[in-house]
Parts: sequence; C-alpha cells; structure tokens
Amino acid sequence: MPLMMIHAVDDGITLSAIREIKILYELKHDCVVNLHEVFYHGSHIYMVMECCHMDLFHVLSKK
Repeated sequence: MPLMMIHAVDDGITLSAIREIKILYELKHDCVVNLHEVFYHGSHIYMVMECCHMDLFHVLSKK
C-alpha cells in the first residue's frame, strides 16, 4: 500500500487538510482510492492508501 505524506503548515496541520482526510476516509466508492489508515509522526501526516496499478490517464485512454 502506498503512503502519502502531507507536510504541516507552521508546525500544525491545516483545518482544510484534516477535513479532506476525514472525507476521504469515510468515502467508499469504486471510483475513489480507499484510504485505509492515517497516522501522525512529528509534523507529518501519513496516509496508507489502496494500491492502484494504473493512473487515470491509462484508464481513460483505454476507453
């Protein structure tokens, strides 16, 4: 599973980043990459997400 790292702004996490993470964590849909886990270390947020074997460009170019 890939990790996504978000850098904190001014030694804190922006409210908009927290809101987006919460929405992504709760959102379950076939067309949206699943967020499995979120954890903090220092001034970073790490997001464990579903592994996708293709990017959007390849998906759209097949259609």
